[in-house]
Amino acid sequence: PCCSVAGTTLTNAVIVGGADVPVGAKQECCNLCTNHPQCTSWTWDSLKVCALKAGEPQMIENTAAGILTTWSGTPSGTSC
Repeated sequence: PCCSVAGTTLTNAVIVGGADVPVGAKQECCNLCTNHPQCTSWTWDSLKVCALKAGEPQMIENTAAGILTTWSGTPSGTSC
């Protein structure tokens, strides 16, 4: 299982090819991150879009919460 925080997004850099990846579930987004050697964090939203991020995870509050629900997390086996 993955650690994730609802209502957050990330400001660290997107991995090349890791933006706007369509996936059906939050766990699938985490799995992509867990299996990518450069991924340190991920964001998934209610439109079922995943973004894989590199570098130190920098979570911030989702400012579009009225429009889009988001979850951000780290690879499986790590803490948020």
